[in-house]
Amino acid sequence: MKLFIQLLFISFCCSISVYGQKDRKILLQQLSKAEQDTNKVYLLLDIGETFIDEPKKFKQYLQKSFSLSRKLNHTNGENKYYFLMAKFYTYQNEPDSCIYFAKKGVENAKKLKLDKQAQAYSNLGSAYTLKGYTDSTTLALLKSLRIQEKLKPDLYRLALLYINLSANSYAIHDDKKTIEYARKSLYYANKNPKKTFLAEAHINLGLGFTYDKVLDSANYHYNKALEIAYRNQNAIQQLYVIENITDLWNIKRNYLKMLETAKIYKKISSANPEFVSEWIKSDLLLGEAYLYNNQIDQAKSYAETALKNSQKDTDLPENIMRIHFLMYEIETRLGNYSKAEDHFNIHDSIDNVFRGEETQQNINILNTKFNVEKKNAELKLQKATLERNKIIILLLSVGLISLIVLGWLIYKNRTKKQKIEAQIQQIVASKSIIKTQEDERTRIAKDLHDGLGSLLSGVKQSLHGMKNSFIMEASEAKSFEKTIDVLDQGIKDLRNIAHNMIPENLIKFGLETATHDYCSQINNSNTLKVVFSPINMVNYQKDFTHSITVYRIIQELVHNVVKHAEAKNLIVQLAAQSNTLHITIEDDGKGFDTNNSTNGIGISNVKNRVSVLEGTMQITSNHLGTTVNIELPI
Repeated sequence: MKLFIQLLFISFCCSISVYGQKDRKILLQQLSKAEQDTNKVYLLLDIGETFIDEPKKFKQYLQKSFSLSRKLNHTNGENKYYFLMAKFYTYQNEPDSCIYFAKKGVENAKKLKLDKQAQAYSNLGSAYTLKGYTDSTTLALLKSLRIQEKLKPDLYRLALLYINLSANSYAIHDDKKTIEYARKSLYYANKNPKKTFLAEAHINLGLGFTYDKVLDSANYHYNKALEIAYRNQNAIQQLYVIENITDLWNIKRNYLKMLETAKIYKKISSANPEFVSEWIKSDLLLGEAYLYNNQIDQAKSYAETALKNSQKDTDLPENIMRIHFLMYEIETRLGNYSKAEDHFNIHDSIDNVFRGEETQQNINILNTKFNVEKKNAELKLQKATLERNKIIILLLSVGLISLIVLGWLIYKNRTKKQKIEAQIQQIVASKSIIKTQEDERTRIAKDLHDGLGSLLSGVKQSLHGMKNSFIMEASEAKSFEKTIDVLDQGIKDLRNIAHNMIPENLIKFGLETATHDYCSQINNSNTLKVVFSPINMVNYQKDFTHSITVYRIIQELVHNVVKHAEAKNLIVQLAAQSNTLHITIEDDGKGFDTNNSTNGIGISNVKNRVSVLEGTMQITSNHLGTTVNIELPI
């Protein structure tokens, strides 16, 4: 007889949230009036959490909050973003994504206070549990506990941590640690006026005593937990406890009591159809109970129903494994050994994946380190009491040093602030200069095209009229034609100059079309072969000032290639991805020494424009060619 007992682990799904309880309409009204500050970050997070069951809207609001947090350098906002994303993927049953965002939360929390770090490691432990990584879970939870014990006692968090440590210890078959951690969780839960997690603490003690074969103690704690669950009208908690009591009667070989509690489980789960996994499990428990009461037909009927529903609703692997083990026992009793073997093989394959042996070497090391640090802290506290006078002197010295360091930091901060302000002023000035230049180019181009261009075209028409009105000799007619041709070429050159000063296609059709036409123009000149590659440019929706600045950057870089690189091929790529415009200019020319040449007028102009658009530029060059990579926020 193989034993399965329900493991209780408090994860993101039960995390307390004040945001989701707020009225969405009120939050949206507040958002419409919000400034671009940290209050707006939290409003976006609040609103996003109310949409946690609508993935698209949830992600939209959270992404907006994250972008604003980055812009404001608001680490706490980023921390809340990572927590909610991990919580979201817990609901979506996507453990890999949940672990990814939980890890990002840990990295982010290292910039914050210790309480945030403790919470982040606790969340990471919960995420690892979804994947079944029990050793990683324990390591994360012990790190959280080590940090938490340095802080002012938080009864809620300590009870939660010890509950999860107890549950995870049970998963790796460490009954001693299961009971030890469960007792600590019971202690902190009882001290909390709200008695939060008291039922969970009793459940985990029941699990530990069951595994340790102290069955009367297990029964006592299960009944305590069931009283709380009934009092709180918590259906899911009732099902947890009743399932474990059912297994307890199984261990005691009281199969009539086992059947009686399995029927109670079925009744509660049927009244709560939203608990799909528990609803499927109710047929499993009845199948087991009828089997051990030697009612094989009823057992098989319930087992087959459980198997069918588990395949239909993609139940948890642990439950599917348990159902196949039950079918193995039933088919064996019926003498259907071939079917029994099939079910056992399926059970065994799942068992190898989800119930393999876990190494505890790192856990034991961390446990030992944690205990040593705790004892050292107690010794230091005793020593501090005996040497109080020395500590006072030390504190005065530290205070003096702190004042000196603080003064130095204030000076450094002021210097840094002045430097940043100077850079901002420089960017603002550069923006103004570039805008003035482009405005002037536009004016000149318009004057050339509309004024001088129209005038020359009129002169051309007049000359054609004169030609038809006068009788000229052949030599004079030839000279007259040549004059008209020169005038016609001048008109074309004038139009090209006006077009280069302000590309008409950029105004009418946007950056992608204007860049494509410019590359085609270079191609048609047979100077070199240009390949233009736009990617996701539908995502690029910036104003004309931004577009013309990007266009000038591309013009300058391509001009440098034509003039200096001696290249045969050139690639121009524009890619708008993840709120960033990526510009890549790559040629197969002779290259140049970037240390000596990056201060040329052309490159300096490009650098200024990139700086104005708050972007970054990287140049790599050798004898095989040159690559310029530019990234601009959009």
